[in-house]
Amino acid sequence: MKALLLALFVPILAGCGSGDGVFGVAGQGIGAVEFRIVSPAENGVVNETRPLIEWTVAEGASEYQIFVYTDANLQNLLDFQRTTELSARVGPDLPDGFNVFVEIKAVLPFGQFRTTGVIQFRIQLVP
Repeated sequence: MKALLLALFVPILAGCGSGDGVFGVAGQGIGAVEFRIVSPAENGVVNETRPLIEWTVAEGASEYQIFVYTDANLQNLLDFQRTTELSARVGPDLPDGFNVFVEIKAVLPFGQFRTTGVIQFRIQLVP
């Protein structure tokens, strides 16, 4: 019986708060909030040249790192910022029709991190 309980319990522990760099949950209890970008929406359209990026809290994070890329392969870094806030404005003005790829990393204790994953949105200026 003890072996059965241990076999059921170990996989639960393995997935809690691993900080392995994949999509993360900000807390480990009931009602925990997923660490994710909340604005702009995935595949959304933004009507401003310096869009505001907002995300949910990652429990235990000492800072957030914002990576803004111009390509889906994440090879061309356009902007990088560090903040302790839950939002940041993209640094340079972006041209109309520009596709943007954003990822946020939460820096956690002991060198761990959690990431939101990458979202894409488009700049489309409407007069």
